[in-house]
Amino acid sequence: MNALYLYRKSDWGKELHYSIKSVEMYLKPDRIVVAGDKPDEDVEWIETERKKHQYDDVNNSLFVALDYLDGEDWVLMHDDFFLLEPYKPIIRHHFELFEKIKRTQIQRREIMQKVLDVFPFSMNYSLHYPMPFKLSHMKHLFDVFKMPFSYMNAYGNYDKNFVHCHADDCKFKATTLTKNQLKGLPSFSTYGEDDRFETLLKDLYESND
Repeated sequence: MNALYLYRKSDWGKELHYSIKSVEMYLKPDRIVVAGDKPDEDVEWIETERKKHQYDDVNNSLFVALDYLDGEDWVLMHDDFFLLEPYKPIIRHHFELFEKIKRTQIQRREIMQKVLDVFPFSMNYSLHYPMPFKLSHMKHLFDVFKMPFSYMNAYGNYDKNFVHCHADDCKFKATTLTKNQLKGLPSFSTYGEDDRFETLLKDLYESND
């Protein structure tokens, strides 16, 4: 499988470097493609126009990338996703999507409701895990839905190719995260990154270099 990143530079700016190192270590893809802002890493890059609103922006980056990619088997990544073990293509969900919609802010609620209107018994797939996808199937969803829409929820509820399982989310505050908290997880995601977090990342992804 190959890796596609949807990427906008963050204030800290070092997440993508270590996320890619985790992908190289545990996925070993032939191709790593970044759609969005120009990365510092030596990978394929697709420049995409910045949109004013977050959901318009990330939908547009994915839409443009899909037209560029070839081959069917991909993993959708973000710069704050980090693999912890050899990658297995599993799609994870939590509780029902209508419960998630109740708990979220208005703009995000609207993009999730589009999925619920098409898949009335949807599960919530908007977790912070890498998502495997078939290129032709992801493209099909952009014919079904008007942008912006919750593409992770749309794909998860549409997919019949990969193993699906229930999971709790795996997003942690970076500055207080320890290796002990990561035991048993296939991957993790973070928020609030700063230079203190880099010590953990170096331990995870550079100690055996």
